[in-house]
Amino acid sequence: MSQPKRDWSDANGKRDYGCRVCGRYEVELAHTIGRKHDQPKTPGSKTRYVHPDSVVPLCPSIHRAYDAHQFDLLGYLTTAEQAKAVEQAGGIESARRRLYPSAYRTETAA
Repeated sequence: MSQPKRDWSDANGKRDYGCRVCGRYEVELAHTIGRKHDQPKTPGSKTRYVHPDSVVPLCPSIHRAYDAHQFDLLGYLTTAEQAKAVEQAGGIESARRRLYPSAYRTETAA
C-alpha cells in the first residue's frame, strides 16, 4: 500500500538547523513516534499534515539508527517535541520506550 501524500510545509523549517545530534547539514526529518500519527490536513483530506513537533532533523545515519531502535533520541528533543511524542504514543511510558530504547533493553534484560 502506498503512503498518503504529506504536507511538510511547517515542519521543513527544521531542516535549516542541521542534524540535532551531530550538526551535519544533510538532514532528513525523522518522525519521533511514527508517520501513522500524521493527521489529515483538513477534515476529509487524504493529505496528511506533519506537525513540526512530531519530527526532528537527523542526518541519514542517525535517522537509520533511530528507526532501527539503536539510538536514544530523548535527550535531543525539545520539551514541545517530548510532549507531542507522549501525546502520539498514548502515554509517557510508551513514548519513553520509543525515544530511549537502550533503557528499555536494560530493563527487559534484567
